[in-house]
Amino acid sequence: MRARDELLAAIDREQALIGRLRRCVQEGEIPRLATEPLIPPGLGKLTAPLRAFADFMRIDGDLLAVASEGNAEPASPERLDRWVAALPADEKSDLLVRFAGGDSQGARAELVRRFRDRGNGAPGAKPRTAAQLLSAAKLHAAERRRREAERAAAERVRRERAEAAARERYLVRLAKREAQTWRYVGALVATRKQSDYDEAVRLLKDLKDLAARKGRAAEVRLRIHSLRDEHSGKVTFVERLRKAGLFPTRLPADSHANATLKHRER
Repeated sequence: MRARDELLAAIDREQALIGRLRRCVQEGEIPRLATEPLIPPGLGKLTAPLRAFADFMRIDGDLLAVASEGNAEPASPERLDRWVAALPADEKSDLLVRFAGGDSQGARAELVRRFRDRGNGAPGAKPRTAAQLLSAAKLHAAERRRREAERAAAERVRRERAEAAARERYLVRLAKREAQTWRYVGALVATRKQSDYDEAVRLLKDLKDLAARKGRAAEVRLRIHSLRDEHSGKVTFVERLRKAGLFPTRLPADSHANATLKHRER
């Protein structure tokens, strides 16, 4: 009921303007040189029912935004009091009878309409034509997309930095248990379980990154090759190594790496 009352209270101007915007853009019924009507207060911050109505009418959001730029400022209570006091007695009586008769929403809408129609809208605002509104909507859309792209880029940079920092912290922890991790990888592969193969490959990629930071990339390539030879009969595991880019296509002729590997395997 609250949403219905709110919609009925605003229906006189807000819905009429929204409908005008639809005809202007989507259907082209309004001449391009036709000027906009008086913009009602609150158009820039639509209530939930009016937002639903605008969505139902498929009003372009950028057009609605530029249309609301000519928004009339809400009247102060003092200004409204003076205006009501100056109303002719018969108009006041008519509105009061409607209020008392249960037509409070309609009477309120009529009162607001009369207030705006008698020069109480946005002072000094020059009405824009339909063509000007359309042009402004295109510029607004371009600016909106630019801001969205900037926010997306900034968010992407922030996320990448956070991920890199988390990765670095993880590798620092991994360095403290590198030997245990190599043994754990061997145990995982020995189980012949698909899920364990996946975990082994993930850890091997981590160990490879860690070795690259320590200048021991050649040693790790040899070690992975040795692991592959040891489990060459496990076709699924070997294929996972290949897909992960861990199986070296060319072995390094590095005597120091070979010597280090043999020392670590003892």
